[in-house]
Amino acid sequence: MRLSALIAAFALSILPLACDRASKGPAESAEAPMMDTPVPDAEPGRVYRAVSDSARSVTGRLTMTLTTRMPDPASDRRQPVDYMSLRAETGLAAEGVLSGSVSPGTSLSGQTIRALMDLDVRASGLSLYEVESQNVPRGGRGFCEQGEASHFVVWESFGPGEQQLRILAVQGGAPGAAGAGACAVYAYSREQGG
Repeated sequence: MRLSALIAAFALSILPLACDRASKGPAESAEAPMMDTPVPDAEPGRVYRAVSDSARSVTGRLTMTLTTRMPDPASDRRQPVDYMSLRAETGLAAEGVLSGSVSPGTSLSGQTIRALMDLDVRASGLSLYEVESQNVPRGGRGFCEQGEASHFVVWESFGPGEQQLRILAVQGGAPGAAGAGACAVYAYSREQGG
């Protein structure tokens, strides 16, 4: 009796190993390929209506999408990268990579960013995006009147009431760097359901 129990226990212990080997064919026994870059993780685009003269004349309605992407395997970056895509009603489009944050007290074109963007003294959380690509439609205007924007300073209000977005287009380098200058400020209000 004891011997048959011992044989049964041994058979049960090797059964999973035998089944696992039998289930793999020759093609499946090799290691499965790993995915280099997953599908971008994007939140739905937020739609904003233009409230400043500059926004109405250059962009009209604006859709902003934030995306997190894995770095290209050939690049030096190893961490996920956050992108912002701007798509304007006028056909103007731009994409930038989050490069950090910037203080509202940073001086740019002889004024603070707070003054340029007309921000409340309590405003904080200004994101800085380095512009990687821009598409200005034929006959249209870009975010900067002369040339292309190098960076965007972005402020969003998330409190109760109307959600606001302000974007400061910068040329010539990051705010605070020599040669950096303000191009224009664009103000928006989030559309309901957008």
